Amino acid sequence: MTAPLISLDGVSKRFGEVVAADDVSLTVEPGEFLALLGPSGCGKTTLLRLIAGFDRPDAGRIVIDGMDVTDLPPWQRPVNTVFQSYALFPHLSVAANIAFGLKQDRLPKWEIELRIAEMLALVRLEGEARRKPHQLSGGQRQRVALARALAKRPKALLLDEPLSALDRKLREEMRGELAALQKRLGIAFVFVTHDQDEAMSLAGRLAVMREARLEQEGPPREVYERPQSRYVADFLGRANLIHGRVAGREGGRLLIESVSGALRLRAPDDPALADGTEVWLAVRPENIGLDTHGSPNTLRGTVREAVYAGDVSRYVVEIAEGVHLRLSQPNRAGEPGARPAAGAEVAIAWPEEAGAVLTR
Repeated sequence: MTAPLISLDGVSKRFGEVVAADDVSLTVEPGEFLALLGPSGCGKTTLLRLIAGFDRPDAGRIVIDGMDVTDLPPWQRPVNTVFQSYALFPHLSVAANIAFGLKQDRLPKWEIELRIAEMLALVRLEGEARRKPHQLSGGQRQRVALARALAKRPKALLLDEPLSALDRKLREEMRGELAALQKRLGIAFVFVTHDQDEAMSLAGRLAVMREARLEQEGPPREVYERPQSRYVADFLGRANLIHGRVAGREGGRLLIESVSGALRLRAPDDPALADGTEVWLAVRPENIGLDTHGSPNTLRGTVREAVYAGDVSRYVVEIAEGVHLRLSQPNRAGEPGARPAAGAEVAIAWPEEAGAVLTR
């Protein structure tokens, strides 16, 4: 079994009265693309800075490539960082920016020139070596920052929201380039973001942060479809959370009594889900349909909102006083029949497999 490239063991960090990391244990595997995901102030950037060596933990241990680096400065760690602002030197050319760290390491001139050419080719900026940062587009500046960080051939690249300064279209283009670059290089990327779409489309594993602690980690699909808390269910995408109590089991199905009626969910036996346990059933909007198809989880209600959004139509349906469920339906060209409008009475349903039962 391969040892982790990066290991955080019980790492904590405070800034005065603010707890920025609270007993966090996390690993990054060689060649992995890990996204640290969470809202502003949750501690994800602090974890990145602790790995990079810009901050030192108050407790815990950090190991990179088998070496304890807890007390080592940034320049002695086999990682490099791409900052949100790119942090390029405005008075230096593209080539000089890329060469800066290499000169600090006192590499011979021939090797520096070789690395510059290699990095320019890698990020497709071969003709821009003499230009200054202000003469480049946002996407080009981001590529220069990547090239400068990669020129030192780190074991892992740490990225602190590097796409946040770009417009939406360019961000989407750069996502693809970043993913392709990571696959081509085969080194570990640790990517900090608050953007769920960005994290889901780029990372092989998510680490969701909440109030300085690690809330849940795993492959994107697992975390999205099987959240372990209401926080993760609601933060990652959008989930309907239906409050209820466990009412028993029936042939591999968990029975839940809720204000909207009896609901069923296929779920393995779990001693934590004894009869009477307070639970929340998390159901994603895309799993709820307007056509029941005989599903046992069928509810009736009134459409309160109906929004056409191009590829999908989004609805809010009131199934009981003050209880609303969101659902989305794909729009297909030539689809027969009209979609319901606000005020329409509808039946909605979802399959027994579509949902996660949560106790917190």
